[in-house]
Amino acid sequence: FKESFCVYVRHEFPAFPSAVRKYNTDSKGLIIDNEIDMVNEFNDYFSRVFTIENTSNLPPINTNTASSMTNICITEVDVILSLAKLKINKSQGPDGILPIVLKEMRDIISQPLTLIFQKSLSAGVVPSDWKHANITPIFKKGDRSNPANYRPISLTSITGKIMEAIIQVKMVDYLDANNIIKDSQHGFRRGRSCLTNLLEFFEEATSEIDHKKAYDVIYLDFQKAFDVVPHKRLLLKLKAAGILGTVATWIKNWLTDRKQRVVIRGTMSQWASVHSGVPQGSILGPLLFLIYINDIDTNTYSKLVKFADDTKVGGVADTNLAAERLQRDLDLISEWADTWQMKFNTDKCKVIHNNRNHPDQFIHVILIYCPLFWHA
Repeated sequence: FKESFCVYVRHEFPAFPSAVRKYNTDSKGLIIDNEIDMVNEFNDYFSRVFTIENTSNLPPINTNTASSMTNICITEVDVILSLAKLKINKSQGPDGILPIVLKEMRDIISQPLTLIFQKSLSAGVVPSDWKHANITPIFKKGDRSNPANYRPISLTSITGKIMEAIIQVKMVDYLDANNIIKDSQHGFRRGRSCLTNLLEFFEEATSEIDHKKAYDVIYLDFQKAFDVVPHKRLLLKLKAAGILGTVATWIKNWLTDRKQRVVIRGTMSQWASVHSGVPQGSILGPLLFLIYINDIDTNTYSKLVKFADDTKVGGVADTNLAAERLQRDLDLISEWADTWQMKFNTDKCKVIHNNRNHPDQFIHVILIYCPLFWHA
């Protein structure tokens, strides 16, 4: 049924092609149609998104778990299983090694790969080739001539991704066993999805509305969330989660000295340094982001659920006290974002006001000194 449904959706709602054709380069609306200039302009834009971390005022942090993960044992069985799971249609990274080659030769290469992975982990050093990424710009929505409307997807070494996958599985086992990732997070987690995210929030909201209470839902949108995560602060979050020792050292090196280039139809840009963020398209990136954003709802009173960076805040909004609670929680979230160098796109942050009895009566809420637009 699932395959039939997907075929139907693709037939009835064909996706817009993601290939890049042309886009504006300046305020005069000049168009680039030279592919070399195009890929370099794209890479310049993606590089400008990176944030420069303020390391002079790093926030204090306390380890909030009695457990810790200091080392990982990588076995040949781990490597064989990861090689067997490789999807042969995945794109290769800058090293040109195809996944089908690794998968078909797994019985031959599993032992030397295991030794390489073990050595990399124990030394806390990631081969430089594994830290190089070919960037594919994937169109999201809006004006196709605007590079801001493209998501940079990193295509990295398949060999490096195999090691990432092994580490990721063991990190998830540790985090789940110690209940470190909060239940409010539904993204990139076993047994959770967009549907569980929706149902959890829907249950509370409808219950309050059925009791004839006004209920506000605030949708928060981060600017370039995955691209701007500052690395030193991320390492502090790993420490707070109990991820220490050789594991933390390896991840630190994995984040350091990364480079990327944009590739469009075989045309490559110059290499650019990556100063922040967790690579979109990597295996470890999503998990590291979940750890980074995990404590955004610390001490909040309102209902808050997340799907990766997509965050909803909800609460009863029919009294002054209720309004103060909602505003207090938004203030706490704003303080968190300021401390951890994450920015909200206030133009995309919205409030939906649900009040059957008085739909025109609503309470103003403010995020980072900006009143949020509301919809009844």
